[in-house]
Amino acid sequence: MSCHCMKLETVVERNHEIDASDLDGEKVMMDLEKGQYFMLNGVGGDIWDLIEKPMSVQGIVEELMKQYEVSHEECESTVKDFLHNMHHANLVMIHA
Repeated sequence: MSCHCMKLETVVERNHEIDASDLDGEKVMMDLEKGQYFMLNGVGGDIWDLIEKPMSVQGIVEELMKQYEVSHEECESTVKDFLHNMHHANLVMIHA
């Protein structure tokens, strides 16, 4: 189920209040306020690296397509779903 609220022009960035670190190639994020932690690897970790500074969904899709063999539609859908879930968990900020 794709997130239709997010457009290619939508700009996202990390929530810099979340403490993140690298652990054996995986990204580990901790939300100390909520007492939750999250782990990302593979594409999720790549997206996390890309959004250190504000970046559009389109920019993220273009960068990932340079690294992975995937159709534009599949990449876009996956990125939007991932970012929607990350936003829901308060790990990323969306700038409309």
